[in-house]
Amino acid sequence: MRQWDRNWVRYDDYYRPVLCNPYHDTLRVVYIYQYRPRIVLIPPLASVVLDTLAYGAYNFTAVVSDTFGTAVDVGVGSFLGGGYYPGPDLAPPPPLPTYDDVPVAVNYPGATYEPFTVGQIVDVGDDAQYGEHKVLLDGVTPVWGAWTQTAGGQRQFEVHKTQQLPGIDDPQAGPLPGNYQLRLASNPSSGFTSRDVFVIAADATVGTLALCAAGAFVISRRRSRTLH
Repeated sequence: MRQWDRNWVRYDDYYRPVLCNPYHDTLRVVYIYQYRPRIVLIPPLASVVLDTLAYGAYNFTAVVSDTFGTAVDVGVGSFLGGGYYPGPDLAPPPPLPTYDDVPVAVNYPGATYEPFTVGQIVDVGDDAQYGEHKVLLDGVTPVWGAWTQTAGGQRQFEVHKTQQLPGIDDPQAGPLPGNYQLRLASNPSSGFTSRDVFVIAADATVGTLALCAAGAFVISRRRSRTLH
């Protein structure tokens, strides 16, 4: 599971997120908004505007499908919600706190991994739905845990769970989406590697497409009933 390029997410004058599809294939985006799953299809080389007016950080699973409907790429991304009308004396949504060059310690049940440093952490805050504190590694990968300090007193984030398929599964202990190789503190040759992440992503993609198709069917049925 790789990180979705942050440059493919921008914002319009109303601070609504604009998701871009740089591929020559269809892009399917799945995310949760107001406790409900949402599915967005973006045509090749096109973009869509999302009306996510509720302030917050949202993570999504992006699946690129070829003309035969086969998943050829899977990524995890994020965008911010909190649109507003840019009238007089109206301020835009406040930015989330960010910290550069932060050590990260992954501590899962029964396994502790060697710390590593990420270029940036975006602090989303306490998560009322899943509990604990949520941050975005490099502004993209969602993790939950707690702020701690290193032995030298430096700010550090301790990861307790992550999310492989935002919008589909719940946070849990597992490989971090992105180019993060977790090495067990007691055995540097063990742990999650890039190949592990690829295998998990490939297996999960089938479930992703099935759930997306089911969701699209339900949505189309609702629209059909509304029109009739």
